[in-house]
Amino acid sequence: MRGSVQLIAWLLLLAAGALAVLHLLPRSQLLSKTVVVAASLIPYGLPLAIIGLLLLAVTGSRPLALVLAGAVLLAHILIARPYWPARAPTPPEEPITVMTMNMRCNSPGAEDLARLLRESAPDVAVINGLDPRSRDDIIGELAERYPTAEFVPLPTYPVCGTVLLTHLPFDGWVAGQRHPTALLRAPGFEFALVAVDFPTPTHGLGPWLDAFDGLIEDMPSHTGRSVVAIGDFNAVPEHEPMRRLRKETALRNAVLESGLGWLPTFPDDRAYPPLVALDHALVTPDLVASSAWTASVPGQAHRALLLTVGPT
Repeated sequence: MRGSVQLIAWLLLLAAGALAVLHLLPRSQLLSKTVVVAASLIPYGLPLAIIGLLLLAVTGSRPLALVLAGAVLLAHILIARPYWPARAPTPPEEPITVMTMNMRCNSPGAEDLARLLRESAPDVAVINGLDPRSRDDIIGELAERYPTAEFVPLPTYPVCGTVLLTHLPFDGWVAGQRHPTALLRAPGFEFALVAVDFPTPTHGLGPWLDAFDGLIEDMPSHTGRSVVAIGDFNAVPEHEPMRRLRKETALRNAVLESGLGWLPTFPDDRAYPPLVALDHALVTPDLVASSAWTASVPGQAHRALLLTVGPT
């Protein structure tokens, strides 16, 4: 029995160690689609390491084994630092609420999405993957609340795409951008809103990485301007392109940088809670999020992400 428990402990620690290596050597994540998927589980290395260390401790393992397990645990404690509780930032004087949701060109839940939009009343909503029927119904039903309803078709499936809903003054789309970018005016500040809907890496790493490269290339054109990039990045904060995006641009994860914790958004159509955070809002340093939350849309795999943002 003791040997079986220790074997389980070492298997858990081996998995946790592998996840730590994927974090410490981010380029290793790009070896294959399978490795990219595995890297999305990096936050789970912490509980794996804790359980592994406890199992070794209660079975009277040798001190060296406990030291090795402790080293793996320490690595994951440091990796998890962005999720540590932090003091809430000072709320902006005139914040706006922004929302994103990916319907994945799948109509179930359209009525619930419309209800969520009415009840939460975000100032700006980026809705990915709206099929024609859902798009027409939602735009028509919420026309009074959102006089601006702009549709951007998916390049590979033009009948479906992203809809930008807002009641804020809309100054048009920025030309020459790799990703749809709108200019909006909120009370007290103006900003560029990048509507993000990146391809999934499980369909190929090339298009996924190209989408991140495109956003990196777009950012210099927004020098001196506030930016909110929001939508489905199909990546967790630990993924290599997300970390490279943070390193090479001024964009910061609004939820994590404001100490608002971990908000997984996918999958939401299983018997268990969502496991990974794929939907994000990235902002320039002159903006801050004072609150963030998710909401379920029945029949959909993604949860909606909502947050309040404003000038620092």
